[in-house]
Amino acid sequence: MKHLIFNVIWATFLSWTLALSGQGATPAAEPNGTPDFAYVGFEDYRSKDPGRGIAYRFKGITGEIDEHHYSAGRKNWPEGVADMDINRHFKSNVAEIFKARDAEGWKAVDQLGLRTEDIAGKRVLHAWFRITNKEGKQIQRHLYLTALNGELVKFRASLWEPVTQRTVEDMEDFVKLRVGECAAAGKPVAP
Repeated sequence: MKHLIFNVIWATFLSWTLALSGQGATPAAEPNGTPDFAYVGFEDYRSKDPGRGIAYRFKGITGEIDEHHYSAGRKNWPEGVADMDINRHFKSNVAEIFKARDAEGWKAVDQLGLRTEDIAGKRVLHAWFRITNKEGKQIQRHLYLTALNGELVKFRASLWEPVTQRTVEDMEDFVKLRVGECAAAGKPVAP
């Protein structure tokens, strides 16, 4: 219960901070979070670079999740992950994590897994890593990518170590919820 109260207070604080600072646009509707990951903000990149789309941020005690909806310069992505371009794009996203090791000064990046999964009835590419930052703290990073409603939908989850099975299940439940909501919306923007 303490975690839920903290998440609500933290989400409220961050929302007020963003609102008062004038950062970001307000989405048409705030997406639902979960008890473990509360919605805290929205960023619209379309005016600067239409291919970058929009991003939602969710935070919790165990980590944070960024959800991106974007075109990457392509007008219509076919549903799922069968298209070769989405596979190339995913490989590029994975490579960026390794490139960030030098740019961010991380001590290590270890890839822990890579697979294609069914999430909420949709095929999704998933890779996960253990990152050791410059302070020696470890973060488990999960990258999910699929095409829904003509756009790419990417989730980047960062879970603070030590990561428990429950933490991973909470993150997976969150991604499943959001993929299902986005697929049900039938349009290229998150709810």
